[in-house]
Parts: sequence; C-alpha cells; structure tokens
Amino acid sequence: MSENYTVFTHVNPPTGSPIWARHDQEPFGGGCPTSLWTPRPLPLDRYELALPADMPTGEYVLEVGMYRWDSGERLPVSGEGADPAMRRLILTTIRGVR
Repeated sequence: MSENYTVFTHVNPPTGSPIWARHDQEPFGGGCPTSLWTPRPLPLDRYELALPADMPTGEYVLEVGMYRWDSGERLPVSGEGADPAMRRLILTTIRGVR
C-alpha cells in the first residue's frame, strides 16, 4: 500500500450506529504503518474494547476495517463477513446484557 491506514474496531448495532465501544489506531500502535507493509504474514495485532456499563441489552456486531485518517475514507472489503456497503468486516455478533 502506498498510503497509511488506521484500523478501526467497533461494537455497535447491526445498523452501524451508535458505536458503543471503539478502538482506532494505526497497526501495531503506529509501529508498522501500512505504507511499509510487504507481501508477507504480519504478526497478530491486538485491540481491546471496553463495553460501557450503560450499554442497552441487545444484539451487537464486532466489526473491523481500515480507513485513511485524513479523509475518513474506508478501504473496500471482501470475503467472509464482508459488508461492502459499509466497508467493514463483521467478525461476530454478540449479545449485550445489562
């Protein structure tokens, strides 16, 4: 990639809004910008999300994707879990219980 992208991880309803938990950062805490990536496997990059105590009971999705920090434009997605319209990968559905 010639550009640097930020990874987003969000927990929100399937509609995409509101976001109840989020963690956005450059890969590996900024230590491995996407413009330096080469076609080789990367190590695991961890993201932690804290769910708020006032989060309503309901179904939520854990989603990930990448975007340009300067414009907010998300990269297209494909494959298992892809939501091309919202340019996100849905990893799983969770049930929030108060």
